[in-house]
Amino acid sequence: KSSPVVWFGDLEGIKKINNKLKSFVNKCLRHVLNIRWSDTISNTNLWEKNKQDPIHIEIKRRKWGWRGHTIRKSPENITRQALDWNPKGKGKVGRPRQTLRRSVESEEKKKGFTWAKLKKVAQNRVRWRGVVAALCFPRSEQE
Repeated sequence: KSSPVVWFGDLEGIKKINNKLKSFVNKCLRHVLNIRWSDTISNTNLWEKNKQDPIHIEIKRRKWGWRGHTIRKSPENITRQALDWNPKGKGKVGRPRQTLRRSVESEEKKKGFTWAKLKKVAQNRVRWRGVVAALCFPRSEQE
């Protein structure tokens, strides 16, 4: 399966992009299965028929898979350093922007993980796949 990946941005922008991606994927699936507009089929049934998870779950799964891959790299690696980087100094006035780090932290808190615990678990690929499966379970989120 090939899916585009959305990393981070403002929440409204993410929702708009997710809706556009979901519409595009549904349109493609309907075209592949030769389902016409007159044939009424729900999106959930469409995904089950194709054994495919909703696009936002697939994006989340790929994001967490990439994070585990990056955490296992050597500490000198620039992408590994980017995950651990904590900027110093004053930020701009106003609401903080949604960043990769903040999105990771919010997803961690929702599932009861800490960054240190995730870094330790990521060293074992089998355990990491289990964590990703738990974080990205399709039925755990309402659309």
